[in-house]
Amino acid sequence: MVSKLLPSLTRATAAALAALAGILPAWPFTLVRDGEPRAVIVVSKEAYAAQPWRPVPGPAPAASAKVRLAAEELQRYVARMSGATLPIVPDGAPGAAGTSRILVGAGNAVAALGVDVPRGLTMERREEGYLIDARSDVLVLAGNDEGPYQGTFFAVADFLERAGVRWFMPGAFGEIVPRSPTICIGSLHVLEKPAFILRAWDGNLAPELRDDEAMWRLRNRLTLDADAILALPTDASLRNYLPTPDQAVLHPEWFARRADGSTDPYLPNLASPEAAAIVAEKVKARVRAERATHPDFNSLGISPDDGLPVDLRAQSAAASLGFASLLGRESVPQERSISEEWFTFVNRVAEDVTREFPGFILTTNGYANRSVPPEGVTLHPGLGIMFAAIWADLLHAYDDPRSWQQEVHATLLRRWAALNSRVFEYRYDHPMLVNALTPLPATRRIVRDTRLALRWGVAGFHDEQSFSWMANGILAYYMRARMYWDPDADADKIADDFYAHWYGPAAPHARAFWDALEDAIEGTRLLGHEDRVLPYVYTPRLLERLEAAQRAAEAAATAEPFATRVRVDRLVLEHLKGYYAMSWAELGGDFAAAARAADSMFAQREGLHAVSAFFHVPETKEAPQRYYSDSFYWNLSDRRESDRRLAAQLDGTTGELVAMAPRNAAFTVDPLDIGRYEQWYLPASDRSRWREVDTAIPFYLQDPAWMSKAGAPYVGYAWYAFEIELARPLRAGPLKVLVPTVSCEAWAWVNGRFAAHRPYQAAYVRPASFEFDAGTELHAGRNVIAIRVDTSSSRVQAAEGILGPLLVWSPR
Repeated sequence: MVSKLLPSLTRATAAALAALAGILPAWPFTLVRDGEPRAVIVVSKEAYAAQPWRPVPGPAPAASAKVRLAAEELQRYVARMSGATLPIVPDGAPGAAGTSRILVGAGNAVAALGVDVPRGLTMERREEGYLIDARSDVLVLAGNDEGPYQGTFFAVADFLERAGVRWFMPGAFGEIVPRSPTICIGSLHVLEKPAFILRAWDGNLAPELRDDEAMWRLRNRLTLDADAILALPTDASLRNYLPTPDQAVLHPEWFARRADGSTDPYLPNLASPEAAAIVAEKVKARVRAERATHPDFNSLGISPDDGLPVDLRAQSAAASLGFASLLGRESVPQERSISEEWFTFVNRVAEDVTREFPGFILTTNGYANRSVPPEGVTLHPGLGIMFAAIWADLLHAYDDPRSWQQEVHATLLRRWAALNSRVFEYRYDHPMLVNALTPLPATRRIVRDTRLALRWGVAGFHDEQSFSWMANGILAYYMRARMYWDPDADADKIADDFYAHWYGPAAPHARAFWDALEDAIEGTRLLGHEDRVLPYVYTPRLLERLEAAQRAAEAAATAEPFATRVRVDRLVLEHLKGYYAMSWAELGGDFAAAARAADSMFAQREGLHAVSAFFHVPETKEAPQRYYSDSFYWNLSDRRESDRRLAAQLDGTTGELVAMAPRNAAFTVDPLDIGRYEQWYLPASDRSRWREVDTAIPFYLQDPAWMSKAGAPYVGYAWYAFEIELARPLRAGPLKVLVPTVSCEAWAWVNGRFAAHRPYQAAYVRPASFEFDAGTELHAGRNVIAIRVDTSSSRVQAAEGILGPLLVWSPR
């Protein structure tokens, strides 16, 4: 990235410098003076005749249409800034002679100047870039527009930014356009190429927002046509190239075997050369078909189904090292890592495909039970790897010593990048996979991670993305776009520029607000990729800091547009307060209060939606719509419904609360699993050496022995013993015991007699209740309910054990 420039100037700045006549040279290029155009926009004849194009993510049109869009973008924003409309004329037209020319796109006029505009399109997709060159009577804004590239538009967007335009978020609300009747520019030479070839994200975006979001991506130099750079190996894409399911009956040897011995028609026998040959032939047929109309078709992705696909045939298992996947449990064959057998299979496919199509790239994913690089398997040079650490902590940077998960994450990413030159990461930036859209800005993590990824040789990013900007925060999206283009950019200056432009006089207070959130996120020892950890990240002290900063910002921002922008932060804060109240009401057993807090959160979301739909698209019961708000499951509607149902079970509507156990319970870990043999569940069992824990807080946060400094919690067996007094005489009717949340597996005894078993359930899944009939075991007076918990052998689960009060209730 090379940049030599004297910035563009508005009239006021130019006038100030005019007083220094004789010290600085005259401005060699003027676009507009006193509201009158002083230049024309020149495009190629093809671009001049091109049909209008509005970008959306996906395949791009011909280069001429891209250049036309770029020219119109320049014309539109110069007019908005100055009131003057610069004419767009074709190359060679009479109107282009005798006046200053803005050459948009690498047409004949640019070629005649002899300037070096990035060009070319190879299979590796490393030719993207653009040029800005200002001389006495000509300004060049041109770039590589071949294939998926948008170089000329990027050149225009860069130029407009230098003139003071900002696109902080999509749509009219998110842009800043300065006003000045005069726009001129000094000598300027900028040659830019991106650090990462792939700078993309995908998500479930409401249709009415797609145009504005695509334009925002272009203006911030992100990738629109990601698959034309490196194809995304989407879940279940392998199905398109497998033998047909009916062939599973005729040729079961081509397919994987399930744990019950049946044939899996959607996963091949990973040890079968015949199955690999069939997949390769179907891939080649697809390449032939694509290249008939798109000769530059360079890559195709294949991936098995989501989850933990595994082939339990002996031939495939022979290649396995027998390790559990990071998401799996030891000694559970269905949850083992399959990296060795999977990449052996994919190598065979790639070898066959590249014999016919040299240089073609077959992408696949290092994800789920394939996220660890294979041992003893050299990756075929025709592969590209999408690494996706779905299990990883989303609160800390790769190099943060507080996160053992990020240490593993970083180690694996470095290893993949050392094995393959086309590794790109599929990052999760929702901000969490399961979340209530509470604020989780991550600008510091973004800066640190992108710089490290560049150093390690990562090719880029294709993120799974939320479009609820209320959660990530405006600067987090904007910073990510900036860092994906140039990780060496000055992040502090980017942040300074954002706060000054967006908040005006309230800038220092708004910055204190968002910095307080980042301090809490960076400083926590908690790890996670679901919001179940967040009630302990957000603290009363943090809420006090946020309230103080917000009040100061509101006092400073008395005029528009700053008042509305500060009001957005107020809505975000009130929503966070509602989340905090809801979470702690649930943890304390006041489910009616929790439902009321959810109501208040919905009210804040409506206020944010009224300002901009990009902050939030409301949830509905329609299946697609809930995805637009990044609420895949266990969203706010789900939680409110659950809280209302639990409240009804206790308030006399559908049931009645009989008793609630004290919040504190006796607790001990059981790493040797001897408790069940020694009958620790008996009421008279000696618990003098057990600890007392607060069941509203994960057990591992309550003793340093249960959690390492790097955030690794105890895994294994643990016991809780609840003592509960029931009234005399005991209420007639059936009695049930309910624990709102248990992870990951549980067994219960009531007064020494076995009562129930709750099967294994991954820790992130909600709801995770444990409810059982107490039978006749409960009696008036003192009762002991003992629960043995298995937190799973998978440390990434970070299972909390029991959360929330133990309740005894009677159905009506």
